[in-house]
Amino acid sequence: MSEKVFESIYREIFPFWEKISDEDREYICRNSYDVTYPKGKNIHDGSECSGVILVRSGSLRLYMMSEEGRTSLCTACTKAICVCCLLPAF
Repeated sequence: MSEKVFESIYREIFPFWEKISDEDREYICRNSYDVTYPKGKNIHDGSECSGVILVRSGSLRLYMMSEEGRTSLCTACTKAICVCCLLPAF
């Protein structure tokens, strides 16, 4: 996906997009990439920030795991309505 496509998507979903500098917008678009994951794939291991994840199709379920290994569903995201940063738990 080209930087122009990312810019178009970001302009649509981020109300602050036009308020940030051209340099910052270019940096964000240049460091964005399109990834497709198979169903059931774990995309974050909790070791570092995965960045911002934009769900364009399908769904994403976010779980938190306790120290005892129990999981609980935090949220479920579908089609471009979920933009989240997955940070490690400290």
